Amino acid sequence: MSAYPFRWLQAAICAAVLLGCGLPAVAREVRVAFATTVEPFVFPRRNSGIEIEIVRTALQRMGHELVPVYVPAARLGHEFERKAVDAAATSLPEPGASGFYSEPYIAYENVAVTLAARKFRLGQIGDLAGLRVVAFQRASQYLGDEYRRAVYQRPGYQEIGDHLAQNRLLYRGAADAIVIERHIFEYQDRLLAAGKFSEKPQQVAIHKLFTPIGYRMRFQDQTLRDAFDLEIAAITQLGIPEAIARKYGY
Repeated sequence: MSAYPFRWLQAAICAAVLLGCGLPAVAREVRVAFATTVEPFVFPRRNSGIEIEIVRTALQRMGHELVPVYVPAARLGHEFERKAVDAAATSLPEPGASGFYSEPYIAYENVAVTLAARKFRLGQIGDLAGLRVVAFQRASQYLGDEYRRAVYQRPGYQEIGDHLAQNRLLYRGAADAIVIERHIFEYQDRLLAAGKFSEKPQQVAIHKLFTPIGYRMRFQDQTLRDAFDLEIAAITQLGIPEAIARKYGY
């Protein structure tokens, strides 16, 4: 993973370091809902991944134990609302939503990907209009009004939770462009190259049309949120998230 998203996060949360040196807490298990299909950020079968290790490190420094709960991305909010978990990862504040949101703790670099051979010129989000676009779930909610105007409810537009299918649709010629987190795209390409699929990776063009999204943790408890913010600020200053990403080859 490039250093850029972590530098961006560091600028976003460094002020939190000034809030204090930690909050007293009683050790506990903290159940956190994570999306199931965001490798290399989360590997459910291994209880590992870039995002899981960042969250685990922060909670361990607070004296707590992470208990991951894996659900489809579209159900993260539902699991939180029914209080099945103490926190939901990879969240963004929404009007009227309950809970307490942390400062950003991880950045996703969403991009548009096209086949290089097709020579699409995408210099701005609006250039996606008229293309058959397959995006990640809830992209139309997360990527802003300009994106919605360009693609939403247009023929051929889809949002799906299966990232491997996004890559396969692109290489099969069933999509003109996919909108996907860059590191997730690269990981799915590795799976395609190593697996028994009819589609194989081809040369692509990466179009950096979107500002990185700084995702937040959504907590049931405000005190837990406050302590998490302090620890994320501290480990970011220490370069720990970048070191974790390097373990996974990014």
